[in-house]
Amino acid sequence: MKITAAATAVFRRPISSIPYEIELNPFDLEHLRALNSSGLRKRKHEGKSKNRSVVKERWQGNFYLEYFLSYITTSDVSFLELDPNFEHSISCYASVLNALTKHGIPFHLHKAVTSMAGKCGSVQESLFVVDFWKQLSERIDEAVSLFARMKDDDGLHPTTYTYNALIKGFCKKNVHRAMRLLHEMRELNLVPNLVTYNLLVLGQCRSGNLDTAYRLLALMEQSGDLNNRAYGCIIDSLCKSKRVEEAHALFDSLGKKDKANVVLYNSLIDGYCKAGKLDDARLLFEIMEGYCSPDSYTFTALIHGICIDGDLKEALSLVEKMVKMGIQLTACTRTILIRKMLKEGDFDEAHRCFRQMSSSGQKPDAQTYNSFVEAYCSAGRVQEAEGMMANMKEDGVTPDVFSYTLLIKAYGDLGMTCSAFDVLKRMYDATCDPSHQTFLALIKHLFEKKYAAGRGGETALELGDAPGTIKWEMVDFDIIVQLFEKMVDHGCTPDENSYEKLILGMCKVENLGIAQRLFDQMEKRGMAPSEMVSNALLCCFCKLQKHEEAAKLVEDMICSGQSPELEYCKMVILRLYEGGGKERGRSVFQKLLRCGYYDDEIAWKILIDGMLKQGHIDAFSELFQAMQKNGCHFSPQTYLSLTKGLRCKTDPIVAITSSAGCV
Repeated sequence: MKITAAATAVFRRPISSIPYEIELNPFDLEHLRALNSSGLRKRKHEGKSKNRSVVKERWQGNFYLEYFLSYITTSDVSFLELDPNFEHSISCYASVLNALTKHGIPFHLHKAVTSMAGKCGSVQESLFVVDFWKQLSERIDEAVSLFARMKDDDGLHPTTYTYNALIKGFCKKNVHRAMRLLHEMRELNLVPNLVTYNLLVLGQCRSGNLDTAYRLLALMEQSGDLNNRAYGCIIDSLCKSKRVEEAHALFDSLGKKDKANVVLYNSLIDGYCKAGKLDDARLLFEIMEGYCSPDSYTFTALIHGICIDGDLKEALSLVEKMVKMGIQLTACTRTILIRKMLKEGDFDEAHRCFRQMSSSGQKPDAQTYNSFVEAYCSAGRVQEAEGMMANMKEDGVTPDVFSYTLLIKAYGDLGMTCSAFDVLKRMYDATCDPSHQTFLALIKHLFEKKYAAGRGGETALELGDAPGTIKWEMVDFDIIVQLFEKMVDHGCTPDENSYEKLILGMCKVENLGIAQRLFDQMEKRGMAPSEMVSNALLCCFCKLQKHEEAAKLVEDMICSGQSPELEYCKMVILRLYEGGGKERGRSVFQKLLRCGYYDDEIAWKILIDGMLKQGHIDAFSELFQAMQKNGCHFSPQTYLSLTKGLRCKTDPIVAITSSAGCV
């Protein structure tokens, strides 16, 4: 097997973003037992730090260790001690990288993993390296590229475990690409297992594709491979989408044994609370106690709902019940109580609760501190908010993007432009990336300042924080130019990330003109807009019914190797057909078929949920035939639904039931 170091670019991973807990595959369990004796172990600091040359001298005589040491990019590795019995094996090299990650030592991940791959002595070791890379790096594409080269160069025969590892990575970024792997598995006669389906259901739910998640659940039921986790994902997503009654109906469809699950009850109780249906949440809480014991998450969800409703006394009574049951209050529970106290203006009681939290050995997190920062900012007490930020850092808690954005908003509301941009500079210095909300806060301030100047100091115009308000359309590109100038003046040169966050923000508030202009500027400056940004712009086109522009963007995304969201593709193709653009719609659909999507997913989303449910039977038939001519393959269940849809052309009864969602 030959995998050259030049195959992909060398990159250096920031230590804070690399997880230490690496999940190794079953093959390596026997090696794990030996890691303490044949890997790295931490040694207490003794005297002054030894430099790299001293450490290398201690490692002399072991060629493999000296070779691997060349991938370490820091000079101080004195606190690591290698066992003299370190072996030339994949598991030992993995233990080195794990230890480097754990102890904060930067290293060239690509070089190290490529070296490991070149020394694989079996198929199992090759698969282990692919999974190891995927879990250490956020760059899932590189793990897939390595996997593809292994298959080509070494005739590697992947397993269901391997594909599950890749699917898990893709589900975090693009669930449609994860679905493609399901098709690839079937072509290799690999049977998707419970883990495969659970990962895909979770990925679809996180992406908001609940209809697709339901269909995956049906496939699991038909294969007899089903557990509560898949149901839990869908119930939780339905609750988060405020479809709590539908979630409860799905819960009621479960058997008595399956209902005795604290996670499912927690999702429903949280859903009812967030929907403002506290009586239903309280009733479900009482029913739950007859099936399973509530935990800290149950109480926290109910306390949160009660605090939103305004009854702090009832929330505190639930806290007493928690304590009596021996359930410890979490940092989240205490933070909810503190936030409620602050909203009622009781700063003294909130600080008392904060001190009690610290004295109990429970460390406040960023959300706890942010509750105080937000309360002080809302009251115009910015210096006290700054004091909480200082305390936060002293206590070893890193301020997050929300912390800084709160301060920027507060300074903006006070008309203190320089102070607002000084906070932005502090964000950059702390390597905390601004969010689209951060930039929207700055734009809002600059716009209102400009408007006030034009009205002789009046500040009656308010844009508001809620995205999508029509007044955001009044913001023109001059404000963005001014934003960039202010950023440069304060040492925050706009970069690719700045452009992307600004585009996301403008798409959120549906200011399409600025979003398009920023998008075009990125391309002119040689910056490639990410798939996420392209899909955000596509979503904005669809919301504003710019279907021709959306169709063009879909085609551009496909040409550049990006995957347009199928939900937006469905809307584009459907509206083109309905608006007399049948040829254009068919052309976009044909290009989509060459994009590499999972065939079932296209059939579900565009043919069944799009054309058939809207009663466009002829269009459904035409696109189904196009998929068949293109060599698309469907699962038996999907093919049955499609052929049933075809019968709608000749059987009006079937047409009525199909358009009602019975397919």
